[in-house]
Amino acid sequence: MARPFRTAAPTFSVPPFSLAVFSLTVLSLLSAGIGMAQSQPLASPPATIQPQSDWTPQGLAGLAQNAATREDFTLSKPMLEFAERFLDSSDEETRRVVAGLNGVTVHSFHFRQPGLYDPAALEAVREQYRAAGWKHMVSSHGVEDHSGVTDLWIRFDHAQITNLAVLLAGPRDLNFVAFSGMVRPLDLLHLSGHFGIPKFDTGAFVSAPDSRP
Repeated sequence: MARPFRTAAPTFSVPPFSLAVFSLTVLSLLSAGIGMAQSQPLASPPATIQPQSDWTPQGLAGLAQNAATREDFTLSKPMLEFAERFLDSSDEETRRVVAGLNGVTVHSFHFRQPGLYDPAALEAVREQYRAAGWKHMVSSHGVEDHSGVTDLWIRFDHAQITNLAVLLAGPRDLNFVAFSGMVRPLDLLHLSGHFGIPKFDTGAFVSAPDSRP
């Protein structure tokens, strides 16, 4: 009498690392299944308002149209924390200022000759900040002839400064820098020239004629 044919159950071994990944995957699937099984899922928590570290006015794109070269980058909080390690340990003020930042965004445009960027586009940037209610301050810059203007905009949350934006308009260069976090206008002195931020004069700011009280 012939014996019934039987197949052996397949066996396999899972390496420790793969087993850990497999376990995490199963737990994730179980969690997803439990969430889908709930007839009335829990309400999502209210969205957290994120700092405006990467917000730039729409008019900024118009300023870059005739630029020969441009540079754009954003430093997030983790990137700033990493860069802080390379600061001079004795420069406590700069380290304090960097520790209070949430982010920095830089846009730099260089033009082959003076007068190539549109003054109307520059005014459009100022108008967007004005419409948003940011406090506007100005300062002239230039070694001898004060040929450029530095615009400083300040955003308040009640009495706390949450954002600063600086626009340096020279004959052949435009530099826009946005800061988010616990930063004051006087702190710009410690940030100028660091982490790819352009150097600029941080003194003698006065309220602009169009500035709101």
